[in-house]
Amino acid sequence: MHLLKARWLYLWLVPTFVLLAIFSYWPPILSLITAFYHDTGGTGIGSRYFVGLANFRYIFSDPTFYLALIHIAILTFVPLVLSLFVNILIAEILFHMKSRWWAGFYRFLIMVPMVTPAIVGTLVWSFFYSPVDGLLNILLGDLGLQQYEHAWLANNHYALAALLFMGIPFLWGLGALIVLAGLQGVPDSVFEAAALDGATGWRRIRQIDLPLVSGQIRLLIIIGIIGGLQNFFQPLIMTQGGPDNATMVPGLMMYQWAFDSGSGIPQYGLATAMGTLLFVGILGLTIGLNRFVRSRADL
Repeated sequence: MHLLKARWLYLWLVPTFVLLAIFSYWPPILSLITAFYHDTGGTGIGSRYFVGLANFRYIFSDPTFYLALIHIAILTFVPLVLSLFVNILIAEILFHMKSRWWAGFYRFLIMVPMVTPAIVGTLVWSFFYSPVDGLLNILLGDLGLQQYEHAWLANNHYALAALLFMGIPFLWGLGALIVLAGLQGVPDSVFEAAALDGATGWRRIRQIDLPLVSGQIRLLIIIGIIGGLQNFFQPLIMTQGGPDNATMVPGLMMYQWAFDSGSGIPQYGLATAMGTLLFVGILGLTIGLNRFVRSRADL
């Protein structure tokens, strides 16, 4: 009788899975199907027809695609590596602060930038890099360094670097708090035993703290890869992929094919093919790095 009641309870999950299937699972499946079609979104003859792997061949034959891969790799992995170091350091400092009031105050300061919408921050940094009245050029002029003033977002030598350092990406408040939460979850007896064994300072961080928060570090790596490889709105707003494709990324190529085609005719087949490649790339990197971090933690 108890088993029968338990089976009836599963019926309450049916509406949830139906909604997930419609709004979460069907769109990516439809996207995968569309990747093998020429699709302009129209209803007339020739607006949609099967082309097989033609969309993928077009993408792999486009030199801009490989340039975009280099750019997204730089914009993803450079901030990720540096942010891991910085956020672990900040988490360690907060964890060892004796004053709870000051520790809470600094945690609050770290969280404040996360409240600001990303679009607002991007617009502020567009003004910061402005060649006419941008704060960066004004500061350089006031310091007597006029020779270093540039149209940062309009120069193909500096545009990518300007995006890389936008928002000080090496300090990610959520990342520091995640590592801090991991440290706070470790029993005090572990640190006391480490202190008795002489594990202090950098030795304690390397041999005790980092292995114990390896799960949090793995989570930060996965989140950073997913967010970095999917990012396109910052280049879209600040440079539109220019100048001369100097800040083009795969996500922006996908957006332009789908919504901002120069011919005025959407290329949904190409866009969804690019989306499929991004999905495969993100999934592969996530699995590979997850296994790498786990294997290093087991050493």
